[in-house]
Amino acid sequence: MKKTLKSLTAHKFVLFIAGAIVANTLIFLNAEKQNSKWIGSVSVGEYLKLSHTVQFKDTLDIRVTEYKKDFDPKKDKTFHVSYTYDLQLPNRNLLLNDLVPLRSTIHAYYSLDEKCALIFLSPKTKNPHQMSLACLY
Repeated sequence: MKKTLKSLTAHKFVLFIAGAIVANTLIFLNAEKQNSKWIGSVSVGEYLKLSHTVQFKDTLDIRVTEYKKDFDPKKDKTFHVSYTYDLQLPNRNLLLNDLVPLRSTIHAYYSLDEKCALIFLSPKTKNPHQMSLACLY
């Protein structure tokens, strides 16, 4: 009887350790997959601007394509850059990346509803050429 009890106690401990390892692995994998995607487009004169932003932890991966409404691929302009960001009050992000020509910038955003926001490249200059519409995807 005592031998069975000791064996059962040892197995419970091993099962507990194995369960804890599996639970921590699942939590880690879920945390690594959490990101938010923001997609939007704006029509400015004869140009359309499409923006796609993926936020993961403290990083923003931004891709913007500007093209003429005639969809001529020779006239499009695309840039893709990753920034780390720091929240600034009110409703602003300070974006930083030492590897690109524009090393730091501020994005100001204004919520339209729970899912969409207007984003301006500079809080001081609010014009359609420096604006994006982004909605949570």
